[in-house]
Amino acid sequence: MRLRLSDIAVLSGFGALVVFCILTQVPASASGTPFGGLIFQGTGSLYSVPVNDRATLLEYACRDRLYELGSAQAGYAMYISNGSYAYLDDLIVEGYLQPNVSGRSLCSGYSISFFLPPAKRGFTLVAEPTDFDLRAFMITENLRIVTLTPSVDDDPNRDWTDVRELESDRLYAYGSYRFLSTEELISFDTPLQIRLNREVTNYALVSYHEDEQGNWVPDDSLVYFSGMSAYLRGRSDE
Repeated sequence: MRLRLSDIAVLSGFGALVVFCILTQVPASASGTPFGGLIFQGTGSLYSVPVNDRATLLEYACRDRLYELGSAQAGYAMYISNGSYAYLDDLIVEGYLQPNVSGRSLCSGYSISFFLPPAKRGFTLVAEPTDFDLRAFMITENLRIVTLTPSVDDDPNRDWTDVRELESDRLYAYGSYRFLSTEELISFDTPLQIRLNREVTNYALVSYHEDEQGNWVPDDSLVYFSGMSAYLRGRSDE
């Protein structure tokens, strides 16, 4: 029997309908594009929580920038300054960063501040959000990216309180913060250190702990940041 074109069209339509019905019964697996919320924040999507893709991408960009800055600090300490680290201007002068950049232009959505101790044998970089949808991040000479969240706790102990009060006294007396002398620091049971920005208008207060190799390293789990007037708890995503 010879099929006519009209018969073929009817059969084709029927076949397509059967295939469509079968496909609608097969559970589809979730997927996302490289820039989609499922890739970055899958749990939120599963529970119908709105995903802010723009905020997620800005946070990833900030983390990448902090890694770059940490690498630049390591290079500066190794090849330029015999072990000491740098403020932003120093990295620019030595060619590690583009000219005319600032803490607010290093990464969209963030203002990155540089804090160094007196001998510059360490550094703390804090990426403070300028957008409420974003989280804060930090990197130190440990070269680990740490996510920061505000803490509602008071001072961990009296030593932290005393250091903050000393810095407040200096701000009142001199109009700027100051490094603490050895005589002042030696009275504390907790190994604390003040790290100042270049303009001495802001500081990060960090503590130290002994690592597995017996070296004293900054404790990334807690920092006091005077710019936010708050303690920030750190969590490494490693």
